[in-house]
Amino acid sequence: MLEECVSQLDEPFRKSEIVGWFRRHYPDVKESTLTAHVQAATANAPNRAQNHPYHGSRAPLLRRIDHGLYVRAAARVSEAASGQRVPSATVTIPGRDDGPDPAGLSRPLARMPRADRARRNVEALIGDFAGCVQRFEASAAFSGPSVYFHQRAIETRRQHASAASLLADERFLEYVYAVLPAWGMHRMGSQAAKVTEFSQFAASLRSAVPVINQLWPLDVTRLDPAAVAGTARRAWQVIAAIQASTSETQIVAGTKTLHHVLPDLVPPIDRQYTFRFFTGQKHVPAGDQRAFLEWFPYLAEIGRRCRGAIEIAIDRGGSMASGPAKVIDNAIIGFMQAQDATRISDGQPDDHHI
Repeated sequence: MLEECVSQLDEPFRKSEIVGWFRRHYPDVKESTLTAHVQAATANAPNRAQNHPYHGSRAPLLRRIDHGLYVRAAARVSEAASGQRVPSATVTIPGRDDGPDPAGLSRPLARMPRADRARRNVEALIGDFAGCVQRFEASAAFSGPSVYFHQRAIETRRQHASAASLLADERFLEYVYAVLPAWGMHRMGSQAAKVTEFSQFAASLRSAVPVINQLWPLDVTRLDPAAVAGTARRAWQVIAAIQASTSETQIVAGTKTLHHVLPDLVPPIDRQYTFRFFTGQKHVPAGDQRAFLEWFPYLAEIGRRCRGAIEIAIDRGGSMASGPAKVIDNAIIGFMQAQDATRISDGQPDDHHI
């Protein structure tokens, strides 16, 4: 978690920024625990190895350059202090012969440009689309309320002929409202991650009816390629208007909500699977809007080129095969499950850190 955090912060950064990041992304982590891990991961912390014999033996993630001020361990202190852009952290590869630099901190891993990664993964997914869907179904990764409320919401959605009619249906809105915490978007207590109040959530959706009406008849597997960019822009208008969460990014909270309103068009997007499928990371440094406008054409391409396999999955009635957009999401999850299993079996580092 700490490695993920420091890879996302702009250097130099303060400990308070690390704490704030954890409050947003992993609010269950106690600050005292986080402080101990920061100390253990700081290369120039006094008595690091003695005070933290287990974590202190690992390659450091941080270097302190002033009181409460840090850079990533591989950063050059002079650049950080002068305010220049500091190189990204490097990753030690187990078993690599690093010669006089045993920690390997001066040798960054080669990074794949995001567009290249996205294109590679899209082509690989399309090449084994049916297999990816079947892998998702066999994993039975989701159950209970996450499936039940999703299915109830989609069944109710299919009974309506217009956006205005659908969003006037209080039961439908309640089903979607219940899906969001079941899909990991709400935490009890004082943690930051919260679904908004129901009245705010419902009002924001209803305010977007005019734009939703334009998208209502569209199917992600049948979009004219010339119309994809315009469709993405209109969908983003709705996503930006939806007030579903107090802390989640718009692209996550918005697409999980809009998916249930437009299940044939907009796949739900999440950090664990979709973000990593397109970027190799669990964050979008360029911002939510840009990410959605870049990714939606890929999703439409997958839908268009895999229409037959998507229709077969829906007809078969497989797990959560509730519409074209969800089948695409299921395939992405199955694809990433296979990628993760391969990396674990090969002893490779987690791809979302590369």
